[in-house]
Formats: sequence, C-alpha cells, structure tokens
Amino acid sequence: MTVKNILYSIIALTMLSCKTVRENPYPLMYEGCIVDGYNPVWILAKDIASRSSAWSELNPMPIVDDKIIVGTHKNGCPGFRCLEIETGKVIWEWYANADIEHSEFGPFLSCTKGQDYIITSDNKYLIFGWNPTIMQRFEMLHIAIDLTTGKEVWRKKIPSQGSVHIGYDANDDYYYCSALNIYTPENSKYYCENVYKVRIADGEVVEEVFRPTSEVELVAHCRALPFTYRERKYLLVSEKIYFDIEDEDNHTYKYGILDRETKDTLAWHDDADNYIPDQLAGIHVHNDIVYVMCGLGGYSILDMEKMQFSESYILGKKSHELDNGKKVQQRYDWLECSYIFNNKLVIGMKFNETGREEFSEHQLEPSWIYQPHGYLIDLATNKVIRKIHADKHANIMDDILYYAEGHNFYAFDINTGEKKIDQFFSDYDCSGTSSVYKNAKGEKFVIVSNVDYTYCFPGL
Repeated sequence: MTVKNILYSIIALTMLSCKTVRENPYPLMYEGCIVDGYNPVWILAKDIASRSSAWSELNPMPIVDDKIIVGTHKNGCPGFRCLEIETGKVIWEWYANADIEHSEFGPFLSCTKGQDYIITSDNKYLIFGWNPTIMQRFEMLHIAIDLTTGKEVWRKKIPSQGSVHIGYDANDDYYYCSALNIYTPENSKYYCENVYKVRIADGEVVEEVFRPTSEVELVAHCRALPFTYRERKYLLVSEKIYFDIEDEDNHTYKYGILDRETKDTLAWHDDADNYIPDQLAGIHVHNDIVYVMCGLGGYSILDMEKMQFSESYILGKKSHELDNGKKVQQRYDWLECSYIFNNKLVIGMKFNETGREEFSEHQLEPSWIYQPHGYLIDLATNKVIRKIHADKHANIMDDILYYAEGHNFYAFDINTGEKKIDQFFSDYDCSGTSSVYKNAKGEKFVIVSNVDYTYCFPGL
C-alpha cells in the first residue's frame, strides 16, 4: 500500500515520445501513429481556482444509463457530478461539507478503484469512502448518494484504513468491507482489519463476518470478496498476519470459502501465498470459471469443485529498496484495474520502473515517461496477447481500447495493436481515465478527465 501511495504522487506523465527503452517479452501496441485535430464533443470546466485543495476521482468513471458520474471540486471541497453524456449537461452535483476540519492538503475522497466504491446493481446508489482529513487515516466515512437526485442518503463512520475495500455482489442487499480495529498498548500491541457486512439501505453494520483465525502478534489484514457461482452465494476471505514489521516475509497467509447464507466455512487453506500475492483485489465469474485478482497484478483460478485454487498467473513482482545493503522498503508492481471483454481479460498495473526522463514540446519541465502498463490476456489459453496502455483504467468499445495517461489521449485496435489516436489534450495530468458509451443511434462517446476539466471525445 505504501508504494502504491507513493506512485500516486508522481506527476506530469507524458507519452508523446513512445520508444521502447528495454526489451519486452510481450508484443507492444504499435507506436507509429499520431492523429491531430481530434476535437472533443464537449468540455466542462471544474472549479479551477481551487484545484490544489481538493481531489476526488472515480476510476473508472461509472456510467448509469445515458449518464456518467465524474469527480469534481468546488470552493476547496471534493465532490461528484452526474452528467448527460451526449451533451455534458449537469444533472446534479454533490460536494463534501465545507466545515469539515481539513489537513494542509485539503479534504480527499478516497475513491480510486473498483474495490473502493460501488454502484448498486439497481442503479440506485453510489457508495464510497471519504477520508475527511488525510492525516487522520482511521476516520473513514462511508457515504451513499442517490443516483437520481444526487442527494446524500446516509453517511456512517467505519474506521477503514485509507480506502474502503468494498466487496459487492450484484443484486445483494449488503456489501462487505475491511474495517480497522485499533487496540491501545494498554490492552494489546496489535491492530487488525476485520470484515464487516454493511446494509446498503442505511449503512448499518449488520455483523462481523470474519476476523483472523490465528492469534495476532502485530498486524492482520483480512479481506473478503462476495460472489455467486451456479446460483449459490459465497464469500472468499483471506487473512495475512505479520509478525515482524521490519520483515514483510515473516507472516502467515491463509484463505477460505464461506457460504454467505448459512455462514458455514466450506474450505480453509494455508497456502495463500502461492495464489494471492499481497491482497485480494477483485473477482470475476466468467463462463463458469472463477478468476480471483491479486494486488500484485495477476490472477488465480478458483476450482469450485475442490474448493481451492488450481492455477496461478502472476504478472507483477515485488522487490526491496536497499540502503547500504539493508532492505529499507518493499516495492510492488500493483494491480489498478481488471475487467473481462469478449473472453479477454484486461489488467491495468502500476510498475516499479519508470522510463526515461525527457522534454516534450508541450512542457517546460521534464517528466517521467511510462511504458505500457497493462496486459491483454486470452482467457481461452491464459496467455498474454500483448502489453497495452492500461495503467489506471482503460476501456474497450467495438474492439478499440481507449486510454488517457499523463497529458495524452490514446486509442488502439486490440486485435492488431495499431495505434489509432495519440494526441496531447491537457496541460495537467489526467486524473479520471476513459469511460465509453454508445447510444441507440450508434454514436460513440469517450469521457476522460483532469483536475480542471471533463472532456468528451467522439469514439471511432
């Protein structure tokens, strides 16, 4: 988590120069085409005067019917807008309270990945976590907004650390989150994240559904992912218990499968390190196969007949920074997004390595150049087809992958790798990456965002 937060702070990314700096085992998207004059359908300004004091982001920006929810800010407070996709018309706006005590950085909305917010399957609520002051990491609020009106329905204090870690299964009346329970030195020397079941209608914690099964000496992280397989409701849980804060390899890591309705433990295994490096990060049930995503940027297949993992495909890695030969910090490649499209799995990642530093015609200061940061995987063979630009999130519409990174907007043909669009569009680093929409007339729209504006480009 620490490394991921550090990576978020890297600024001014650009990809106007796209030359490979090292050999890659996977074919890259073709790097030869630049399209000029690709004009937006509409542009909507945010509160430019307060850009430095507020931040909110939904990644990806969710589309509900013909509308999209985008992050914005006003008078130093973060918030959200609901926009009509075809016109950019603002349907409603919601902003965090201005009287909340802020840190020197201002208030932050912690809504950056699919596991950090949900849109309920009936398109009724947006539920997310808000950390009112970034310096108070354990004061996370969970907030529900009515997607029709933009009115706040409820807010509850659930002491989650840094992000919500929401697990949600379609058509369920509950979601699951990892809440941080802090014990004082007077009665204990550890803290642990237990898993709670939260009622969507009112935000009430119904019950604690999972806590560490072993004695915790220092730190315990528990995660849960609900899913449905052949009409039966399950909960995949994991516990990672650390015994030495200086040595992250000194830990135990286990996982289990629970029946969500009977609460019975159906299976329990102690070999989670082989299949879930770092933490659980997502789950997809596709063609009767359960794919479990892990924080290190890969996935494992959960065999529901044997109630255990059967295969593992890990694409990321972890390493240590060294100081005089001593390990001082563990570094991770980190999963940022994953979704399935036409029997292909798209994985977006942040890597440890950056590319080379160079100037572009649009910048007065140098910036780090990222290499493509994602994978397109054939689920029939579990083979990587090619590496793609899919760091925070990319989106596919009619076999064209759209992506915004740094100051540029891109489009690629996922079948051939041909680059269709490579265009500078922003002086500021992109915050919200692409979401796509096609209306009943077949017109296509692609929405991206930065700290000052929301842009809607025509799809190809």
